Amino acid sequence: MPSNFHELIKFQQLPTLILGGGFTGLFTALHLSHQHYQVPTILIDRGSRFIFKPLLYEFLTGEMNTRYICPRYDNLLHKSGIEFIQDTID
Repeated sequence: MPSNFHELIKFQQLPTLILGGGFTGLFTALHLSHQHYQVPTILIDRGSRFIFKPLLYEFLTGEMNTRYICPRYDNLLHKSGIEFIQDTID
């Protein structure tokens, strides 16, 4: 570790990482945005879409459209200030 590492990060704001875009992760990201949280926030999920599992039956029976059951994270987080990255964490 460089000797000035701690001094470098002292002046930079490290982002808040939210790992997983399920109900808790997505709610947390949106809540931080609505509270005008000043730290950069990144939501990371392996999929590109939030899956609203309680309504999967309605989707499978044709009663509801895909956009209501499986909206894209990009659409859900639009203008929220939250960055979305589709990836996995090891």
